[in-house]
Formats: sequence, C-alpha cells, structure tokens
Amino acid sequence: MLYRLLLIIDGLTIFIALGFFALRLADSSIKDYNFNSWIILLAGFGAIIGSGVLLHRNGNHTGANAILLILAAPALSVAVMILLFFVNAPSFPRWN
Repeated sequence: MLYRLLLIIDGLTIFIALGFFALRLADSSIKDYNFNSWIILLAGFGAIIGSGVLLHRNGNHTGANAILLILAAPALSVAVMILLFFVNAPSFPRWN
C-alpha cells in the first residue's frame, strides 16, 4: 500500500518535471549550458523510480519504500506548502 502511494507521488513528480521540461524546450529557454542539467535531473528521477521498482520486484519492500521516499518526501513537503499558501491567501490580501 505504501509502495503504491509513493510510486504514484513519484510518478506525479516526474510528470510535472517533464511538463516543465517540455514547456521550456518549446519556448527555447533551455540552452546548451543548462540542457545537461535537465537531462541529469530527469535521469535521476528515472533512476529513483527504476531502482524502487526493481527492489520491490526482488522482494526488498523496505528498500524500495526508502528509495521512493527520497523523491516523495520533498514533493509532499512542497505540495503541503503550496496548499497552505492557497488556504491562507485570503487572510493576507496584500501579501506583497
């Protein structure tokens, strides 16, 4: 159950990262000097999910959850922060 939840969170995170990559690629803001950074970032995300799936298939469920948590924990933290910002935004009408 926890494995599937972490896998879904990681999948959504990679989907968002790929969306940003596609948008930046479409408007030509990804240049030669930062293209490698994007590829390394996306490859790292893929390595996290791939190693989590491989560990789960080989029966190491705790290891798979730990690997998937590397990406899911920061993603959940950012999601909670954004949610709290939008919930509390009406109480601070002039936040800028």
